[in-house]
Amino acid sequence: MSLANTVLLFNASTTELSVSVNAGPKLPLTPTSGAYEWAPYPQDTPPFPTLVSGYPAPNAIGFGTPNSLTAYINQVPTPAPAFQFTIPVGTQFNSIQIYLFYFSPTQCSWVALLDGKLLSQLTSTYSI
Repeated sequence: MSLANTVLLFNASTTELSVSVNAGPKLPLTPTSGAYEWAPYPQDTPPFPTLVSGYPAPNAIGFGTPNSLTAYINQVPTPAPAFQFTIPVGTQFNSIQIYLFYFSPTQCSWVALLDGKLLSQLTSTYSI
């Protein structure tokens, strides 16, 4: 398995968001719209998160312990809880796809897929 360029972040929302991977830099995610036929828009601005063969690290998805992603709007963390998921050591896959669906100021969902198969999901409804 090649570890380069295998982490894909998608914004399936109409809101411009940033995501921090394991307390790394805030990564801007372009919102989707009718111009994209409402398809989730992938991250298009570096630095891109990477996949490492060891434990999670800032801006790097890892194995064996929880990875943590935090969403931001206008550089402010959303009140949604961080999305956490663990990839078991020894798991073989070609890519991880992570989708963020930010519905409103009080609802969001995350989905993580390994080669298109469900790894983890979280739907949150919260107060602001």
